[in-house]
Amino acid sequence: MMNILGNLPNRLAAAAPAVYDAAALPEDVFYQRHVLLNKPCLIKGAVRAWRAARFWHEPGYLASRVGRPAVALYRHSNYLHQELMAKSEQQVALDDAVLQLQANRDGVVSVPSIFFTAGGPFAPLLDDLDEFPFLRQLPDPLISPRHRVFLYSGAGTAWHYHEADETLMCQIKGSKRVGLLAPLNPAFDRLEPDLMRYRYLESGACFDAYREHVQPCEVVVEEGDCLYIPPYWWHGVEPTDTRFGITLAQCWGSPRHKLAAFQVPIVRRTWIGALLGHRRSARLVLRHGAPALAARLWFRLSQRRHDGIQ
Repeated sequence: MMNILGNLPNRLAAAAPAVYDAAALPEDVFYQRHVLLNKPCLIKGAVRAWRAARFWHEPGYLASRVGRPAVALYRHSNYLHQELMAKSEQQVALDDAVLQLQANRDGVVSVPSIFFTAGGPFAPLLDDLDEFPFLRQLPDPLISPRHRVFLYSGAGTAWHYHEADETLMCQIKGSKRVGLLAPLNPAFDRLEPDLMRYRYLESGACFDAYREHVQPCEVVVEEGDCLYIPPYWWHGVEPTDTRFGITLAQCWGSPRHKLAAFQVPIVRRTWIGALLGHRRSARLVLRHGAPALAARLWFRLSQRRHDGIQ
C-alpha cells in the first residue's frame, strides 16, 4: 500500500476540520462559513440514507443496473499522472472488477474515476443518488465531472489539489483517512515539487528544510459521511482497511471570487498559465476570469474581517 500520509511531519499535532451532523447543518452555515471562506468540514451521515449506500456494495447490484461496461483496473494506489497509471492499466468488465475488489484481502485493487454522464453507460446509477439537505443548489462544475466514483480495496490517492470546483467526498462504503494542507503555505515552492513528484513516499526527509511549515489537518471519513474539500487544498487519501470500498466525488462550480484569489499560489499559476497559452488554464480564465475579478472585489468589500482563502 502506498505510504501517502505516514511520512508527513507534525501529524501528532494535526488539527481537525469542523464537524457537523448533516440533518442539523443549515444551508447558510455551510455556504457562508465553509464554501465562501474555502474551509473544509466533515458532515456526518450526509449520504447514509441514499440508495447508493444501501445497494452499491451488494454482489451483482451494479451489473444489474448497468450491465458489463469496461472499466480500468489497477493493482496499485492512484497517482496523479496518467503515464504512471497507464503502465499497469487493465480493461475488465465491471462485474469482474467488483469480484476482484471483493475478493482482495491484503493487496491493492483500484477502479478510479468512473464518470456518471447523462446518456453514458453508468447513467442509471444516478437514480441512486439524492440531495444534500445542506446544499440544494449545485451549479454546474467549471472543469470537473459532476460525479466521479472510485471503487477500491486497499487503494489510496496521492497528494493533489483541485484547480477549481467544490468537492464533497462521499463515503458510500468503507472509511478513509484524509490529510489536508492549506493553500497558503509559505513553503509552497518547496512543498509543491515534493508532493507532485512523490518524494514523500520514500521518507519524510524531503520535508526537513521546512518541517515547521507543514501543518496538516487530518480526519477519518466514515461510511455515510462526506468531507467538503475546497479548491486549492492539498489532500492525500488512505483507506482505513483493505475491504471493498466506494467513494463518490460530487462536484459543483466554485463561487467566482475564488478564481481571483491571487494570494494563493495555485491561482497565480493558473492565470500565468493562461497568459502562456496552457489550454486548460486558458479555457478557465477566458470563460470565467472577468466575472471572477468582479466577484473578488465584491467579496473583499463584503468580508472585511476575513481574508477569503485560509
